[in-house]
Amino acid sequence: MGIKVLIVGASSSTGLSIYQKLSQFKEIEVTSISRTKNNKLPKNTVYGDLLDEDFCNRQTGFAKYDFIIYLCGVWKGKRNEIEDYNDNLLPFKNFISSFAKDTKNIIYFSSSAVYKNNKFGPESKLFEDPYSSYGKAKLECENMLMTFCKTKKIGYSILRPFHIVSYNERYKPGSSHVFTDFYYQANNDLDGFQKKMMDLPDVWISFTLCEDIAELIKKILFSSIHNNEIYNIDSSKTFSIRHLGDAIIRFLKNNLNIKDPNY
Repeated sequence: MGIKVLIVGASSSTGLSIYQKLSQFKEIEVTSISRTKNNKLPKNTVYGDLLDEDFCNRQTGFAKYDFIIYLCGVWKGKRNEIEDYNDNLLPFKNFISSFAKDTKNIIYFSSSAVYKNNKFGPESKLFEDPYSSYGKAKLECENMLMTFCKTKKIGYSILRPFHIVSYNERYKPGSSHVFTDFYYQANNDLDGFQKKMMDLPDVWISFTLCEDIAELIKKILFSSIHNNEIYNIDSSKTFSIRHLGDAIIRFLKNNLNIKDPNY
């Protein structure tokens, strides 16, 4: 018998990458829930909004899943607004109170935003308030998930990725990743982008490919032991954003025949 998996939030760039990875394995039966239509998702995708309590309640009892992968989240930058907090907390509350109980294990996508910035490294400030409402909501959801799973005897895995990069992502000012932003800007105005690079501070950050996260999820699905783990997902190397910009510039100069602004 195959592994039955439900992906909640499958139309996101991360969700698509995970679906594409898991659908390659005949041992995994993937179903998905999405708020927005996407022709890359399977025909059995259920469309609806987790802010709609009636929609969430209608999903209960139809199928029992071995794993539910929860990917919903709204990033609006390093703001501290109650609107951002509710946009991330309320859908998860509806999920927990409805069809979350129809599973054996939950894989929850949190974020490195649950950490508070400090000069000694993020792990030393883990349980202090995160600097953004997005991070505060994600941390609250983690605590809610652990309490829920302990009560219902459901296994959980919490993933805290740093700077996710996906080939499925499209440019969205204010919410897309710096990698996507840089590529879009350079592909539309290479000269202007080169001038911009000269003024950037020499900041070093890590990049985590969605495909690598999907590989971790695959290992979790096929593991016979689920110990309620929290995974801090980072890349093995950090990169300067100047180096990133230079790499994009070199790539585009070597591929001048590429005209598609969404490439």
